[in-house]
Amino acid sequence: MEATYPWGVAIAKNNMGSLQNNMGQYREALETFTEGLAKAREAGYPHTEAVSLKNIGESYFYLEEWEKATEKFQEALAISQEVEEREVEANILYHMARVESQRGNIQGAVTHIKAVIEIVEGLRLNIGSEKLRTSFFSPKQDYYELYVDLLMALGEDAQGLEVSERARGRGLLDLLGEATAKIKQGVDPALLEKERDIREEIAHQLQYKRKEVSESEQEAVSKEIIQLERELGEVEGEIRVKSPLYGSLKYPQPLKIVEIQQEVVDEDTILLSYWLGGKLREQPGNYMHVSLNRTRERAKKR
Repeated sequence: MEATYPWGVAIAKNNMGSLQNNMGQYREALETFTEGLAKAREAGYPHTEAVSLKNIGESYFYLEEWEKATEKFQEALAISQEVEEREVEANILYHMARVESQRGNIQGAVTHIKAVIEIVEGLRLNIGSEKLRTSFFSPKQDYYELYVDLLMALGEDAQGLEVSERARGRGLLDLLGEATAKIKQGVDPALLEKERDIREEIAHQLQYKRKEVSESEQEAVSKEIIQLERELGEVEGEIRVKSPLYGSLKYPQPLKIVEIQQEVVDEDTILLSYWLGGKLREQPGNYMHVSLNRTRERAKKR
C-alpha cells in the first residue's frame, strides 16, 4: 500500500504525528513526520512536503531546539512560497514568529507576524461566501493574539489596541452576515454579479495553478490572477463609493487610535480596553490597559 499510495501515507503520517505532538510525544512525532516527509517527496507533492517540514519544525519547537526548528521552518517556507501555497506560508511564518519570541528576538517575531496578517487578510478577501470566510478566519485568531502579545512586549500597547480591534472587527463583521444586516439594499446588482464572477474566476485559476502544469502555464496563470485581482480591487472601490454601508461592512477599515478619540469618545468619556490571556504573558496580573478620551491616551502594562 505504501509503495502504491505514497501521498496517502504522507497525509496519514502527518495526522499521526500531530496526534503524538498533542500527547507530548515529541520525539516519536519527529520520527513519524520524517517518514511522512520521505513519502511526500516520493509522491512529488510539494504542498505535503512543506506541511511535513513545518510539522517537524513544530516538534523541535516543543522540544525547545530553536535552531533545528528554524531550519525546518525555513525549508518549509521556501517550498510553500515556490508553489504559492499562501495559507501554508502564513502558518509557517506564524510558527517562525513563535520561535523568535521564545529566543527573545521580539522585533524579528513582529516582522514575521506582520507578514502573516497581510497574507490572511488578503486570502480572506478572495473568499466569496460569508460562511466560508467565517470558518476560514476563526482558526486564525491565534495569529492576531500573538501579534498583540508581541506589540505589548515591545511596550506598543496603543498599536496593540489597533490590532485587537482589527481582529475583533473581522470576526464580528463576518458573523453579522449580509442577509441579516440587509446591507445589499441599494447596491447595483450588476456590480455584485461582476464581483462574484471575478472571485469565482480567481478561485478557479488558483485551483488550476495547483495542478502539475508547465512553467509557462504557471506564469500565464499568475499574470491572469494579478489582472483579476486588479479588476476586483476596482469593483470593490466602485461598490464602496456607490454603497458606503455595504462597502464599510464588507471591506471594513478598523478605527485607529486618533479616529477612536475623534469619532467614538468625547472629552468627558473614557474608553478602556483590556487584552488578557496572551501567550507571552503567563504571569498573573500582566495585561494591556489602554485608556482613551478625545484629548489624551494612556497605556499601562502590568
